[in-house]
Amino acid sequence: MIKLKKRGNLSPAATTKEQTAMFAFGKKYLDALGYKRLSFCHWARNNRERSLYNTLARGGVHLFPFGCGAGGHVDGISTMLHRTLPMYEKMVSAGQKPLMFLQQESPYARIADRIQAQLNQCRLDLEDLARMDSRLSDLQWLGDLWEEYGLWKHNGYLYHLTEAGQFWEVNMTQTVLECVELLMEGAEQGKAAEARVAEQG
Repeated sequence: MIKLKKRGNLSPAATTKEQTAMFAFGKKYLDALGYKRLSFCHWARNNRERSLYNTLARGGVHLFPFGCGAGGHVDGISTMLHRTLPMYEKMVSAGQKPLMFLQQESPYARIADRIQAQLNQCRLDLEDLARMDSRLSDLQWLGDLWEEYGLWKHNGYLYHLTEAGQFWEVNMTQTVLECVELLMEGAEQGKAAEARVAEQG
């Protein structure tokens, strides 16, 4: 693609401003046609389209993956099946499980699942997170900051993403997850340091 761009055979990628305008147009267009919003990036014409896999996967539901490129998690273990069809078919034909990887989930996986599930539905309840772990009450500064930036608005109960926030949902989710990890691990490191000091008498 880079070579095609350099030769002028491929149009340049849309700027962020252009992408934002395209997202806004698409959202308005689908709303006008009566499509039902399933998530920040999925719309449905009828009840046959439900996007259950994406919704359930982000919510931390136990899922056994089936098919090339599928992912899932069960009892704290995440897995992904091979993403390339030739490798997937080769392993299945040989009677092997077509696993690309198995890994232990983060100790904060349940919190991360809650965050991803809610933001996938264009909302986030910071008080709910603080009830899961009091250290997460420090996320409130992020709530205030993003409301000031116009990315979401608090309705008295929780934050709802604005159109701009919906466009930036993936980045916002990643930022919240990184903040959670920092808050949780920072607190754990602080406890470990206190324990070391206490041991020294």
